[in-house]
Amino acid sequence: LQDASPSVRLQAAEAFYRLGETDSAEDVLLTALESESLMNRVHALNIISSVEGAELEPFAAVLDVILQGPEERAYDRRLALSLRPRVPQPAP
Repeated sequence: LQDASPSVRLQAAEAFYRLGETDSAEDVLLTALESESLMNRVHALNIISSVEGAELEPFAAVLDVILQGPEERAYDRRLALSLRPRVPQPAP
């Protein structure tokens, strides 16, 4: 999770995430979701979308930012849109 390569960090985060060690992976995934790199954002979105029963609440704010993103980020906006319904809404 501390490697210099974002790709290696994401691969490690995915392994931890799939093993249920979400706290260990969360920072890496959040950093990737906030990245200027489309590949890093999409990789992180694919990781969190592929884990059945994943806890998505920690990603709610960054998903909302992605959804408000510019038109040239349409690909990751579509991925974020598919994930957003899985994020629990705060209690009134």
